[in-house]
Amino acid sequence: MDNDFTDLQNRIGALEQKLAQGGNAALLIGQQNILPGAIKTRALSPTTAIGVGDLYYGDGDGNFTRLGAGTKGQFLQTQGAAAPLWQGLGSWTNYDCQPVGWAATPTQTISQYYTIGNLCFVNIDAVGTSNATNADFTAPVACVGADSGVAASFAKDNSITLTTPAGVFVRAGGTTINTYKDMSGAAWTNSGTKQVQFTVIYRI
Repeated sequence: MDNDFTDLQNRIGALEQKLAQGGNAALLIGQQNILPGAIKTRALSPTTAIGVGDLYYGDGDGNFTRLGAGTKGQFLQTQGAAAPLWQGLGSWTNYDCQPVGWAATPTQTISQYYTIGNLCFVNIDAVGTSNATNADFTAPVACVGADSGVAASFAKDNSITLTTPAGVFVRAGGTTINTYKDMSGAAWTNSGTKQVQFTVIYRI
């Protein structure tokens, strides 16, 4: 056991020396470099200096490929069988949510979204005079999977502030957002002030 450990230390030391040399010469890490059967043979070619935070991943040819360090706040996102990449946490982007169900285009105090990976966050606050029993919006990105629902944070129907949560549902397979004056799907009143404020998260 002691001889094996000493042999491993020697082999690791030899690898560290080769890595320190840098340059374009390929470094072969295989059974002959560590211990028999320890790892499969892979080629690591440090064509540039290795920096703090750099990562190496396996490419389609069985070699190591360098991924340079990301920026502060980013996270590493897998792409399945494709190369991984750094992703930011996103930022709010204003967009036209195309509200339907008001006599005129309602005031959109907030109409914005951002995405993280396969999730989309939508934040809307619309208020105006109602002339229909529906209150619908368009999502910025299509929803996949099942419908996604949430209770609105604030709502008014026929100029009265609701004391029970209004319902918000992003429909799967498209960009439709339906809202209702309660979670059971009750229709809005087609008169008075109608307001709905919500943040919903769904899969994209």
